Amino acid sequence: MTADNSDDDKVGYCKPPVHSRWKPGHCPNPRGRPKGALNLKTEGTRMLGAPIVVNDNGKTKKITTLEAVLLKLRETALKGNPRSLALLLEHAGRWLGLATEPAAGSSKDDQAILDAYREEIRAETAKEDTGSRHDDESDPK
Repeated sequence: MTADNSDDDKVGYCKPPVHSRWKPGHCPNPRGRPKGALNLKTEGTRMLGAPIVVNDNGKTKKITTLEAVLLKLRETALKGNPRSLALLLEHAGRWLGLATEPAAGSSKDDQAILDAYREEIRAETAKEDTGSRHDDESDPK
């Protein structure tokens, strides 16, 4: 009688019948994720850390991909690209802990000037964005 009431014979929630359970040593997904497969974060870290060769004032130099991207961002920001400049300053503020908002002691006039300048930069970047899209559409290529 104990064989009829054993825990193995009970069927219900989280208790499939004994004949349909996975056997020990049997792999239910033999072609699953292979060992050593990398996730997106690991792949991204590896890719940004990969060395590349750049030309620096006539000399070849090996730097990481991330360093090359940051150098290019700095270069375009210094040439006057407002989007690159904003992105560089935003990241610099995060990395270096710089305050992105004006100091509490600034006057209302200073704040108004800063707000007007921000709006001017936003308008320029918006104009550049819409201008580039319309140029592509009107091009009869």
